[in-house]
Amino acid sequence: MTPATEFIPFARPSLGREEEEAVLEVLRSGWLTTGRVTHEFETAFARTVKCDTALAVNSGTAGLHLALEAFGIGDNDKVVTTPYTFAATAEVIRYVGAHPVFVDVDPATLNIDPDGVARAVKTHAGKVRALLPVHIGGLPCAIRELTDIARHAGISLIEDCAHAFPVSVEDRTLGLWGQAGVYSFYANKTITTGEGGMIVTHSPEAAARMRLMRTHGIDREAWDRYTSPRNSWYYEIVEAGYKYNLTDIAAAIGLVQLKKAEVFKRARAAVAHHYLNAFATGSPACTRCIHTANRIVWTMKLESAATISGMICEVRWQYEIRNQ
Repeated sequence: MTPATEFIPFARPSLGREEEEAVLEVLRSGWLTTGRVTHEFETAFARTVKCDTALAVNSGTAGLHLALEAFGIGDNDKVVTTPYTFAATAEVIRYVGAHPVFVDVDPATLNIDPDGVARAVKTHAGKVRALLPVHIGGLPCAIRELTDIARHAGISLIEDCAHAFPVSVEDRTLGLWGQAGVYSFYANKTITTGEGGMIVTHSPEAAARMRLMRTHGIDREAWDRYTSPRNSWYYEIVEAGYKYNLTDIAAAIGLVQLKKAEVFKRARAAVAHHYLNAFATGSPACTRCIHTANRIVWTMKLESAATISGMICEVRWQYEIRNQ
């Protein structure tokens, strides 16, 4: 292939025969929407991250929206978050009628600056109802400091973990430090269902609210209605909910991907170390390196003859490493 025809994808999903067979099994079952397989995925995910409840949704965006709504964030409230993220993080704040308060990032980590968060909470005292940090690129933000800020201020901490599965800090999975955490299973994430996400929480009240609101505010899921011995046809719509449920087709992919998560993690670690070794000396140079127990982040300046003469391309690579 030539430079004109060769294309390196940003992120190619790692899918195999196991995912194909899992999807075919669902198709052959005759039950395609939220049902047994989705519930199995939720149970397996909760067990993996050591959480009381995991709720599957059709996107990380949907999960963030449900979490904010469940913890009572609403009209004219303020939510402190980062500007260095995908638009969904701030969009969901507006979905519930609240307003984002942007706090700049630490230039070394690109994660939200906890000192700036503390100042923002103080500046908007009485109006800030939640913190919504992002573990950008899977690099854990200063989660201990943010947890302390939220607790002292009496506000909710909802973690955007779109990039951060499976990463832990102090033996606690990211997403379980605050009231809720939300993961994304979009095609370019660490595991994928094509489109999808997962909410985790230890709050039974919030879990019940999010379970209700993810499917039109109906008080009984379709799987329950079709498998329960009690009146299968009867249900009530008790709230104006949303259409945020995950299908069994997507969940089947997710169950297989979940089993491969640690394999994927080791593969990314190998790629990271390959880059470290390749760029340890010479040009391009590794200009900044940040190590944590789970991640390694570095910035490289690449100078290529294939680009306009003299152009300097700064590229940020973020890879996960094991705690060795």
